[in-house]
Amino acid sequence: NTGNITNSLSITHNDISLGQGAISQTLFAIRTGSANYVAGSISITNNTIHDCTFDAGASGQFYGIYQEFDCASSNIDDNIITDNALNTGAANSYLIYDNGVTPTMSVSGNQLTNNSISAALAGNINGYYYVNISATGNITVADNVIDNLSVPSGSTGYVVGIRVSNSTSQTKTISGNSISN
Repeated sequence: NTGNITNSLSITHNDISLGQGAISQTLFAIRTGSANYVAGSISITNNTIHDCTFDAGASGQFYGIYQEFDCASSNIDDNIITDNALNTGAANSYLIYDNGVTPTMSVSGNQLTNNSISAALAGNINGYYYVNISATGNITVADNVIDNLSVPSGSTGYVVGIRVSNSTSQTKTISGNSISN
């Protein structure tokens, strides 16, 4: 969904599994908004994104959940993103990516497990990623399970469990998360 909306948007209880060929296009399982578009409140909850793949030779990015609306509040809670074998040489792939300017944010109870970049290049995989230098308000990142994210040994790629805004105008509560390999 892109464009301004004044009401709430809820994306819930979906089961998503996608495949993409050996091309350079980006693959989105769930995407809301676009840069500088506004919305009321956003709720992305109880979705399962699993077994997404790229064919060998692909170079597109992967986004499990991509939220970009500037909105009053957002909840990205209780989603499962699992068993995605991403055979792509893209610079970055993201399981949950949030780029909106939102004063009240929750990213809680998500399970990001058994996701990998399998191409031998320098692709990176990010669990939860939110970097917005103009962020204000409060963000809570709590009780998420991030386990077994991987890139090939010998590659120059990296894995990030949680990365949250470097804005000094935002109060951050990051607690109770389990990050392991």
